[in-house]
Amino acid sequence: MCSLSGYGQTGPYANGPGHELNFLGLSGIFTVPGRIDGEITRPDVRVGDMAGAMQAAFALTVALAGTAATGQGQHIDVSLTESIAGWCALFALPLADAGDPLKSGLVQGDNDVFRTADGRLLSLATFEDKFWRELRSALGTEFPGLNTDAYDRRAARTAAKEKIHDLLTEVFAAHDHAWWERTLTGIGAPWAPVFTTPQQLIDEPHLTARNLFSRASGPAPQARFPVRFGSGLNTFRTPAPELGAHTREVLEEAMPTAPITAASGPRPPARRRSRT
Repeated sequence: MCSLSGYGQTGPYANGPGHELNFLGLSGIFTVPGRIDGEITRPDVRVGDMAGAMQAAFALTVALAGTAATGQGQHIDVSLTESIAGWCALFALPLADAGDPLKSGLVQGDNDVFRTADGRLLSLATFEDKFWRELRSALGTEFPGLNTDAYDRRAARTAAKEKIHDLLTEVFAAHDHAWWERTLTGIGAPWAPVFTTPQQLIDEPHLTARNLFSRASGPAPQARFPVRFGSGLNTFRTPAPELGAHTREVLEEAMPTAPITAASGPRPPARRRSRT
């Protein structure tokens, strides 16, 4: 049996109410700096819910293997808060004695999102020195601020992160997105467009070539399981079934000798009385 809850089955918060934003705050995810200005923003994707679901799936897989080997079952206690904390601990715990997290190497001026002249966004990640050298060599003539070897080492760019970020912000604002797409692709820079609408994601050529999305089932597009299996396993799903759609099949499999009647189906939830 697997229990998936916000705070887990034990501890002082076990019976307390909460939602994903509460679990994110308690998990320590905001202790890891992500922006050069230190501003805390909520992740747009519900990463807390997804983290807990993934940990539950992993745990169930391990538990099923254990049951097959020992014949014994067990109770799995999955906490969304702990699932997120486990993800961010790799980055947060080393900062415990580091002083100001913004001074750490996790925040860098040349690994960020920048806006082009036509208002679109792109991401740049010149983490390795070779990418920075290729970028400043290609653009140094047009942008004199890049025409220096002072920041050719990662440590130097991190130490001057604010100056580097301001410089790149000015540089990318000088041309439209199409110009940067040609230029950055031409020099082999680690860049990518930043999508702001779902349709941009659906139309992306690389993801389309990888057959990540489909409209085969249901009214809305869906994504397959984001792993490709060599055996050709089809991971696209049919739409979610209606409540009770498989009750008969489940009960017949679990209790093949028991009579299955209309009363075996799901009961509607009891209506709660409103309080005044």
